[in-house]
Amino acid sequence: MAFLDSDDLWSADKLDVAKSSLESSGASVFFSNFTVWDFAADSKQPAYRTALPKGNVLDIIAVNYPIAISSVVIARSALAKINGPFDERFTIIGDFDLMLHLATSEEFVNSNVPLVTYRHHAGNLSHTARARRRSEVAIWRDSKRIGAMSNSVIFNAQTSLEIDLILSDNKSSLNKLLRLLGLTKNPASWSLMASKLVWWLSNRPLLAKFFS
Repeated sequence: MAFLDSDDLWSADKLDVAKSSLESSGASVFFSNFTVWDFAADSKQPAYRTALPKGNVLDIIAVNYPIAISSVVIARSALAKINGPFDERFTIIGDFDLMLHLATSEEFVNSNVPLVTYRHHAGNLSHTARARRRSEVAIWRDSKRIGAMSNSVIFNAQTSLEIDLILSDNKSSLNKLLRLLGLTKNPASWSLMASKLVWWLSNRPLLAKFFS
């Protein structure tokens, strides 16, 4: 199964690269880097400068989620093991929920070459539906679907979602900083926040635009 959002474009060889990668690696899920086309600035840049994770990626993507759903190709055998593929309660974080569930039992393979173009503009659903995103994060936190994951993965994924939610919110920089500092009251979040900081700095300046 492959996906293509209405805002996105595939490269001509996307499916061929995915098929070859899945067959040669024995993995069940493929994804790739992607190009972000910023309409306002009329610029195109790859989303990630660092190597994408592969193999058993659950612990990694729970903290730093690098997957654009339009770059994903999933083997039918992997989809047969889960309900869905998407939880219908989610319109914003449905891909995050799906990828974490697949990562509990499946291996991932990727291409660091961008094979998808993501068209970034003010009307993107992930940017306009902030209230909906907050609601979905709360639903995910209490979802029975997370039962197959370890407590540490659940905590990291939940905290990562909260951090991304804070940074994407339409609030002042001071408000965001104070809310982030509030998360540090739990020492378990320190290493996670350090990991996300390293990830962001390694892939800047592009990713900063997603949280403006």
